[in-house]
Amino acid sequence: VEGMPLQDDVGSHIVKIISDDDTKNKNFIINVESINDPPIPVNFDSSSSNPLEQTIFQDQSFTQDLSLLFSDEDDENLTFTLKDFPDWIQKEGSLIYGTPSNADVGINEIILSASDGENESSDQKISINVLNINDAPEIISSINLPEITQGESFNYPLTSNSFFDKDTIIDQNEKLTFEVYSKEGNKDFLRFITIDRDSGNILISSDHTLVGNNQFTVRATDKEGLFVDQDVQLNVLNINDSPFLTEKIPNFENPITISFDEEANIN
Repeated sequence: VEGMPLQDDVGSHIVKIISDDDTKNKNFIINVESINDPPIPVNFDSSSSNPLEQTIFQDQSFTQDLSLLFSDEDDENLTFTLKDFPDWIQKEGSLIYGTPSNADVGINEIILSASDGENESSDQKISINVLNINDAPEIISSINLPEITQGESFNYPLTSNSFFDKDTIIDQNEKLTFEVYSKEGNKDFLRFITIDRDSGNILISSDHTLVGNNQFTVRATDKEGLFVDQDVQLNVLNINDSPFLTEKIPNFENPITISFDEEANIN
């Protein structure tokens, strides 16, 4: 007679051996004692929901109960340890949780172990695919234009340095485009300013009509249409201008003749 008892067989068992000779029948008692079994990683290959292979979006919260990833025949309270994990993951008891950011887009792996304190620990690996969501551009520095004197022109090439889009970190096709808008409907001002849509370079000219403080808006837009606006000021200093003729000067081709006597009083 031979066999191997399992965890479910722990306890006392009666084995009765029957012979053709009733005087030779024997009864045996087999006591199966428990030994401590190591924790076993749960296999989810045939499961419709696999906690070892998860997909979430950036900025979406993630939580996982580690006790669901291991089994222990002795029903021991297991201790869980994170061996390798992204910095956005935190652990509290048997729970791990966290919220990935734009910088975490892609595959994030967590290596963890479970121990019952007596046997060798067992490992599991969780793979989390963090999907990107489109982020709006951000202002990272102010556009500070220098003062100019009326009649001067200048090129400002640093516009693109004032904006940033997080998606450029993980998407090489992401790019910003630039536009300018007048403030408070002063569209006449736009004839003095042009901006390169791709590079953001600003070219400004000026005349006496721009003397003083002028405001306009620079808009940075990503490829999906999200944008951010930055208000910009341009101060144009006055110079003394010589008088000049305008189109409103009277036309003397057909002069008006006025006659009066010497005693007339003209006010």
